[in-house]
Amino acid sequence: MYWLKKYWYFAVIILVVAIWIYVNPSDTNQSENFIMTENTETTVEEIDRIEKGNEEQVVMVDVKGEIAKPGVYQMEAVDRVQDVIKIAGGLTKKGDPSAINMAERVYDEMVIIIPKKGEEGSIGAQSAVQSDGKIKINTATKEEIMQIPGIGEVKANAMIDFRETNGRFEKIEDLTKVNGIGEKTLDNIRDFVQIP
Repeated sequence: MYWLKKYWYFAVIILVVAIWIYVNPSDTNQSENFIMTENTETTVEEIDRIEKGNEEQVVMVDVKGEIAKPGVYQMEAVDRVQDVIKIAGGLTKKGDPSAINMAERVYDEMVIIIPKKGEEGSIGAQSAVQSDGKIKINTATKEEIMQIPGIGEVKANAMIDFRETNGRFEKIEDLTKVNGIGEKTLDNIRDFVQIP
């Protein structure tokens, strides 16, 4: 009993802490919830990072013509033509910016030819027919698309209309979104089509 009289304040502190914990148990739960929320946010951030990594695909773009520094530039798939032109030092005084779609997204093996004022510019002007006979469907003309076995004028026009309305084909399976092209047609043309 002697020690209780000497150290009574320890007993009071322990009693106050015990009462505090008993009366306010929600504080402990809140800290646990906070930890769980923090972990959830980290998971969401990781998912965003993974998705962003997929978007940041590296592509090579060739810029020619009336440009300050013509050449091949490494870009990200989310970049636009204006970004490539900016990195390439901009247009020369003779370059015509109105002849090029500055808002178009870049893609791998893209060729941008900046024309002189008064001339027509082109993006992807090189032949869409590869040495291995495959057709680059995102840059091919109607005549080039019609070289694919089983594709006539109607389907070629449908592919071009779809491409102009919805943008580039990202994967070969996107061709099934075109009117008149189903799984069977896709299987037949798969070996003749290239989607960069």
